[in-house]
Amino acid sequence: MTNIRRYFREGNLYFLTHVTHNRRPILVDNYDLLQEAMQSKIRKPTRLLAWVVLPDHLHMIVDPGGCDLSTLVRQFKLSFSTRYRKGQGAAVGRVWQYRFWDHQIRDE
Repeated sequence: MTNIRRYFREGNLYFLTHVTHNRRPILVDNYDLLQEAMQSKIRKPTRLLAWVVLPDHLHMIVDPGGCDLSTLVRQFKLSFSTRYRKGQGAAVGRVWQYRFWDHQIRDE
């Protein structure tokens, strides 16, 4: 079990980073799947304010709107992974590194 502590403060924005397993450069080529996963899993009251997609990782700025960040990220990653594996004809296999990096944005 992990010792990671996530400090949540209602009303704050968060900068998140998600990295693919073994830094495989799959995200840019599968941007449509990322967008579908975002649209299906990131809903009100959560707001996705900005994102940047690079070949092997993804940055997001989100307003969780009271939702749990870990649950939100788990649902998003699972949605993308399922779509990606289906497109690759693979039933199983890791797509993302474990965990994610988060930073609470405290000022402008």
